[in-house]
Amino acid sequence: MLKFRTSVTINRSPEEVFSFVSDFENEPKYQREVETTTKISEGPIGVGTTFCDVVRVMGLRLKSTYDIIEYEPSRSLAIKILEGQARFTARWTFTNAGGGTELGFSADVYPTGLLRLIQPLLQLRLQKQFEGNSNRLKEILES
Repeated sequence: MLKFRTSVTINRSPEEVFSFVSDFENEPKYQREVETTTKISEGPIGVGTTFCDVVRVMGLRLKSTYDIIEYEPSRSLAIKILEGQARFTARWTFTNAGGGTELGFSADVYPTGLLRLIQPLLQLRLQKQFEGNSNRLKEILES
């Protein structure tokens, strides 16, 4: 298992940050590796909402399907990958930080198949990727 943690302070309210992050169709705007994200379930976004991503990781084009498993507006959000080349859970926390938001991100990744063979490289690459995503998100929301 690979573990990741990042945090960034964004000069926007927890409500604004949560609204943007919880709409996963925004992912391609701040995650360079995400080619597309599509909501594939009906109804409003919340626990049980399902999305499908197509991402590029280390030259590989990967498709995954995931569900929102935790949804507390302006406080926390979590997903779990249901189908894909790696089992993955991710969680975001949104903490008021003096008029802004401290956005925490954590992920546990369980590579499968060929990805298991490159775990050390994957650890370094994904940590940089997650940190970059947080910084791009900050830039977008503060602009």
